[in-house]
Amino acid sequence: MRVQIYEAIIRMEDYIFGLYVGVQVALNVIAILNMVSAPRLMVGDKLRNAPCGLGNDDALISVILPMRDEAKNVCGIMDDLLAQSYKNIEIIVVNDDSKDATRNLLGQYSRFENVRIIDKQILAGGWLGKNHAIWTGLQQAKGGVLLFLDADVRMRPTAVAEALELMLRNKAQALTCFPRQIMKSGGEKLTIPLMTWSHIGFIPLAFINESGQARNSLANGQFIMCEKDAYVKAGGHELIRASVSDDIDLIRNFKKAGAKVLVCLGNELVVCRMYSSYKEARIGFGRSLYRTIGDARIFLIYLALVISLFILPFIFVFFDIKWLIIIGMIMLHRVITSIIYRQNIFWNTLLHLPQMFVQIDLALYSLYLSKTNKAKWKGRIVS
Repeated sequence: MRVQIYEAIIRMEDYIFGLYVGVQVALNVIAILNMVSAPRLMVGDKLRNAPCGLGNDDALISVILPMRDEAKNVCGIMDDLLAQSYKNIEIIVVNDDSKDATRNLLGQYSRFENVRIIDKQILAGGWLGKNHAIWTGLQQAKGGVLLFLDADVRMRPTAVAEALELMLRNKAQALTCFPRQIMKSGGEKLTIPLMTWSHIGFIPLAFINESGQARNSLANGQFIMCEKDAYVKAGGHELIRASVSDDIDLIRNFKKAGAKVLVCLGNELVVCRMYSSYKEARIGFGRSLYRTIGDARIFLIYLALVISLFILPFIFVFFDIKWLIIIGMIMLHRVITSIIYRQNIFWNTLLHLPQMFVQIDLALYSLYLSKTNKAKWKGRIVS
């Protein structure tokens, strides 16, 4: 009897181990496919004002740039926009009731003919701040193409032209770009890679880009370009006025309206430093992580997968050395995804376990903020 029980335990262990191998192989295949096939903004010399596919009346690009307490980013993003090789561009900046030096710094750019600065102080009922700021800027947009940017984005001079050409070449009506993330502090290295790793390491971008189903969507609100007609058809920001995850909801609405959406990587042309510390990142991810998932059951499955797939093997190896194979596959996955996003391989592999525990902390904190309606961003309640 004891022999039979022991043999059953061995068979169960072998089955579980085989399951782990299968899952890790699948994840590495997805990462390799993304490394080979993911659309990217490439360094080039795009100087044309009207790429093939746009008529003269549609060639104007309206950049909508909401700012709230962005004094540290004003000059960086404005200088980058004014230096773009694509010259048929208007820059609409919405100063969203900033309390710092944002408005004073913006004043020095008002002398440029293609720059308009809008001062907004009243937040309309039922709207979240960023969504309302974008909508306010859109009321003055004249371009046939829209570009929504965050103030912490930085761009090479050909970034806008390359993004527009990539969108048109793929016959897409909208493009969302994942910038290369800049990380300097220890807190950033513990948090930011989790976002990029979870996107590029688990989701085949080719499938996302070919699928017309709204549920198969991916987005980054730091850089979204779209045709204005498609934006209007999708309902625009009025339809997502109260959405915390406005970027993914906007992209889903594009697909619902029949538009083709392209997800791409920014490489060196579009970069971003989202947060400067662990505290900032915790607040930022905390306000949106649970709301982006939206379903408590999926959220619990997500936490269970993080623990079982990426933490438990480091415990199992103390009981059976064969689990080193699984750990090696996990590290390979981190190496591949780091290469794709041009992140530091050494730090992402060394900090893997701490990052997993940080992932759990961020998820539980996000759940707490969502259920208690205590999420805040730049002084405003996000409910």
